[in-house]
Amino acid sequence: KPRMARELRGLLLLTALTPCDALRPSIVARRPARIARCAAGGILAFEAHSKQAELSSRSRFVEPPNKLLPFAVLLLVPVAWGTYGVAIKQLFALEVPPPELLFTLANYIVSSTALGMASLLFSKRRRGDASPAVADGEGGSSSDNADADDSPALRAGLELGAYLFLGSSFQIFGMRTTSASRGAFIVQLTTVITPLLDSLLLGNKPTPTELGGCLLALCGVALLVGESAGNGAAAAVGMLGGEVLIAISAIFYSLHVVRLSRLAPGLKPLKLARAKELARFMYAGITLLAAVLFSPAQAAALSAFIESAVASPVATVGGVAALALWTGVVTTAFPTWAQSFGQRSLDASTASVVYTTQPLWSALFGALLLNEHLTQQGMAGA
Repeated sequence: KPRMARELRGLLLLTALTPCDALRPSIVARRPARIARCAAGGILAFEAHSKQAELSSRSRFVEPPNKLLPFAVLLLVPVAWGTYGVAIKQLFALEVPPPELLFTLANYIVSSTALGMASLLFSKRRRGDASPAVADGEGGSSSDNADADDSPALRAGLELGAYLFLGSSFQIFGMRTTSASRGAFIVQLTTVITPLLDSLLLGNKPTPTELGGCLLALCGVALLVGESAGNGAAAAVGMLGGEVLIAISAIFYSLHVVRLSRLAPGLKPLKLARAKELARFMYAGITLLAAVLFSPAQAAALSAFIESAVASPVATVGGVAALALWTGVVTTAFPTWAQSFGQRSLDASTASVVYTTQPLWSALFGALLLNEHLTQQGMAGA
């Protein structure tokens, strides 16, 4: 019966596609083999047509990409960033702190190692898991990962890593003379700078709302910076210099956010994160070498730190290693991957809004761990 049904479907389709006089009873009676072959062809055509129609109907109802997970991952980024200022202030509170560029290099060694271990773990799971989308951990197939060319990720990593390295370098130098909470509020100028840069790079003029936000943010920063004037001329100059450095770091962080939204969609998040961290490590090593050769302050700080480490290695190196481990994994490696993962699906302006909660977390951690509190003028500026 199934065979007869298939032959009947084929004959019906053949009848529909063939002129009426071609299937006269006399022709059918004289050429049964030919009609049988035509019927078989009709069956195959009918089944192919049915399968194509089914696939076409399915393609019309493809669900849109889920943005809830990328959004949730991005929400954790400002929480992690909120601990960075506290960690840096703890670093400068050590009896013999390392030079800023040496700590930056140690930070990138930890972050690059962490991302390399994560990549190795996902690679092993990919080879042993039958579900590539889950094993990959990057939202792509394992075959794509295996065969993909690494050069686009490396090029993007060199560019994005430069923005992150410059931003973190200006920020860590600025944090020496200002508090963790004030530095966090100032670096959050990225919320205003990012939409402006996004509009500039796209050739669009800023909207009145964005211009109003810029003016409001500048007024807030002016209040925060003006608060330092009551601390004496020398202290005011030092704090102002640190806050200017942090404001410059916000420009580089904004460039990173804008360019990441343009480059991330075509790349694997973990692969891009590793490329960025390796680039930052390379930049940090070159800069440290240049600073030791041409900066007496960095050379003297490095010499003092080495002498202290030789005299009391546990007391000197232990605290620095713990802070480098925290900043390398929590405030550097995880946000680097999380931004690459989240901004594959979310645009730069949306991501910038998500990051606006960082100063609140920084103020909370600063109050709990460092006993830092903003004055009324500082609160108004924030």
